[in-house]
Amino acid sequence: MINQLIYHNGNKILVGAAEKAGSSTIILTMGYPVLGKFKSRRDREALLKKGLWKEIYHKGVTNWIEYPIRIAVVRDPVERLISCYRDRVLIKNIDKIRDIYKSVSSFVDNLDIARQESEDLFKHSRPLVDILGPASNYTKIIDMENISTEFVPIIKQVSGNNNVPDIIFNKNTKAEKVISTNKDIQKIKKYYKEDYEEYGSYFVY
Repeated sequence: MINQLIYHNGNKILVGAAEKAGSSTIILTMGYPVLGKFKSRRDREALLKKGLWKEIYHKGVTNWIEYPIRIAVVRDPVERLISCYRDRVLIKNIDKIRDIYKSVSSFVDNLDIARQESEDLFKHSRPLVDILGPASNYTKIIDMENISTEFVPIIKQVSGNNNVPDIIFNKNTKAEKVISTNKDIQKIKKYYKEDYEEYGSYFVY
């Protein structure tokens, strides 16, 4: 989803973020200078109603040039999909499908079916190109691993607030580490071929 935000100083920023690629962290970081601390997505409601914050699909952005700073945050599709499986299937058992896909291999082998069966899985595994559009839309592309070192300083600069804290990702230990095979990895890379073609040079391996 594309997030457009106007800060108190009038500066604008546009940030494209995908589920399982730090989207919640990105939203909370963007909102910190306005909301005063890290809160939940729901706390954006007042900003959304005032039109200071907009959330739309990339095809709905009518004037990209209006936003001099346009950032896309990306993540390697292999890491992203395995994270999706671990979080949405193993830990949270969304749509009660954990017993169907007991291994990451079974999930990868039946990815199209799994995405058809679960709207949540469909959303969390959408290709980056579907969410962000082409890389040429953006003035800067940042891998999720570099949110603290690259994204946070930009938010400080644009918002005029130097007190935005660094990002600390929570490590969920509720499910054991997922081990993927080379066959799984190759299938994922084939499935997200367009993501690698468009954003592959930006992924941190």
